[in-house]
Amino acid sequence: MATKPQDNADGRAEAPFVLVENGAKGTRITAANGAAFGVGARLGQALSDARAVFPGLRAEPADPGADAELLEGLARWAMRYSPIVALDGTDGLMIDTTGCEHLFGGEAKLVADCLKRLRAAGFAVAAGMAGTPALAWALARFGEEAAIAGPGETPARMKDLPVAALRLSRERRTLLKRLGLKTIGALAAVPRAALERRFRSREAAQSVQLRLDQMMGTLDEPLVPLYPPPPCRAFLAVNEPVIDIGGVEIVVEDLLVRICHRLVERGEGARLFRLTAFRADGGSSTLLVRLSRPGRAREAIMRLFAERLEEIDCGFGIDGFALSAEDLSELSQVQTALAAEEAGDGAQSDPRVFCDGIAPLVDTLANRLGAHNVHQWAPVESHVPERAVRRVAVGGALAWQQWQERASPAPRPFRLFDRPEAVEVTAEVPDGPPMQFTWRRVRRLVTRASGPERIAPEWWRADARGVAVRDYFVVEDGEGRQYWLYREGGYACGEPAHPRWYLHGLFA
Repeated sequence: MATKPQDNADGRAEAPFVLVENGAKGTRITAANGAAFGVGARLGQALSDARAVFPGLRAEPADPGADAELLEGLARWAMRYSPIVALDGTDGLMIDTTGCEHLFGGEAKLVADCLKRLRAAGFAVAAGMAGTPALAWALARFGEEAAIAGPGETPARMKDLPVAALRLSRERRTLLKRLGLKTIGALAAVPRAALERRFRSREAAQSVQLRLDQMMGTLDEPLVPLYPPPPCRAFLAVNEPVIDIGGVEIVVEDLLVRICHRLVERGEGARLFRLTAFRADGGSSTLLVRLSRPGRAREAIMRLFAERLEEIDCGFGIDGFALSAEDLSELSQVQTALAAEEAGDGAQSDPRVFCDGIAPLVDTLANRLGAHNVHQWAPVESHVPERAVRRVAVGGALAWQQWQERASPAPRPFRLFDRPEAVEVTAEVPDGPPMQFTWRRVRRLVTRASGPERIAPEWWRADARGVAVRDYFVVEDGEGRQYWLYREGGYACGEPAHPRWYLHGLFA
């Protein structure tokens, strides 16, 4: 479906009014209302020439940036009808409604609903719906006010349209008119070889044939959507506008049931859920819920939405809701309880979501404070402990996958010191574990020890030159406290006679 915004449609008598832009050829008209066209104004005409015909013509400077912003806002609003909406130049939209018509009762009702809402917002619009973008564009600009070409009607609907409906350049339109080809039907009846001989270049003839093929559907014309369509989306149009948060919560619960069921069928989980509420006045509100790990647990996701539903602006009522699941990844189902009723539905069967007790807390904090304010550790390809992790924003897919794929070569302490602290150690010679050590002026006797784990310096780094080999030990004192100590250097040839010992972390 193609829509083309026009002038104000409130029914009042309008004074002739144009928008103008200064350029190398003077002040030219870039847009005009119906009344201005009625008194002889034309697009591209010099303002002085237009005022010579009608001295009372009002003019204001054009603002292309504001126009583009308004059109993009209309594109976001049009996503209530389909997730695939593309900009069509500076004054139109293309909407791929394939598979969405039944949500509005059919194609005719969808077009009527779109026109009704845009007119209520103060726009005068024309719309066309057809099996190809080219024909929809032509019907919106050269057909009836709400023209619809059904399946199989393309040849009949295009034959009486002017050749200007083919989106050709002015030079090629002029040449076709000189050849007596004023309608698309007359042009289509000319053999292609004969048509090519009438043009000065083969490229010009092929451009005309290309537009014909696009309109007839023999050549695809893909749309480039303003926003990539989400892989999983559910839409609900309500008969009576929702005016309170309680009603919004009921609708969101219904949409989540659909989305989570689809995710189970796909065997995937989502890290981002996007709720868009379309208001009756043409505005919209968007609410995002992010998960630190892929999930599809309806109750857990609903709790995150419920905490922030007050951010939705109901205005004079919301009559359409869209919920999409984005940033999907594979999520296998694993039963975590003996009884089926304890394991719950498929959305509650993945241990990565429900066996990790900290995940709900992380999700809650991230959605309250913002994901950029909550951090997690992600692994780095380095055996040196102080370089083995980095801090990233919570919810990063890469961090989660890396932790799943990487197995630690040996136990790591819960607390790692920013800088290792020097200790005095009594140990067996030449490479035995510590027997006792003094840390922060307190002597501790070692009752158990394991190791060593040898970590060599990263020789390819410039700052690794002169750094000695480390031998790490996990030791435990008489009170059950565990420490992570390492010996820098050793008693081998070329190493210091008395190696240095450091405490690098605490286990418990």
